Amino acid sequence: MREFFKGWRRKTGCVALIIAAALAGGWVRSREIHDRIWFAFPASLQLIYSRQGCIVWQCERPSSTNKLRLPRTKIDWLSQYAPAPGLPVNRDELLGYDVDWQWKWSQFNFGSGRYAIVDDPMEEGIHPVQPFFDRLTVWTLPYWSIIIPLTLLSACLLLTGPWQKPSAAMAEPASETGA
Repeated sequence: MREFFKGWRRKTGCVALIIAAALAGGWVRSREIHDRIWFAFPASLQLIYSRQGCIVWQCERPSSTNKLRLPRTKIDWLSQYAPAPGLPVNRDELLGYDVDWQWKWSQFNFGSGRYAIVDDPMEEGIHPVQPFFDRLTVWTLPYWSIIIPLTLLSACLLLTGPWQKPSAAMAEPASETGA
């Protein structure tokens, strides 16, 4: 068994397979439970969450006019049940933002925008409030787009035999014998 793990290729293949299996577990879990972890820094709030078969990274930056400060550094975790099947779920994190740029395809979503402050004509005399965060950057990746390449990489590394260096006899061209 020790011979199987000699060399970096088999070890790397096993690590890739373990990561792919952990992500597959997260993919299944994200169908029922949404997990979110956030890191609060003085200059930004970084969120990573898992929901409905996707991993989302989100970076929110405070507005320059806001006088409040984020805590020095804080890490927090939240898990909650997914909405009931059939209920509409917003998959566009940039909804409500003036979009600077956005690229969407299937479950992929990449973009950046500024919070849109809209005066509500129904609310006479009420002025809009500047939000704490005014800038948002989002990257959304479906789990399958990470799991499939990792699984193929691990299969390639684990199932192919070790590479052999060409021997000296094979490296020399065959000499011609003339008659």
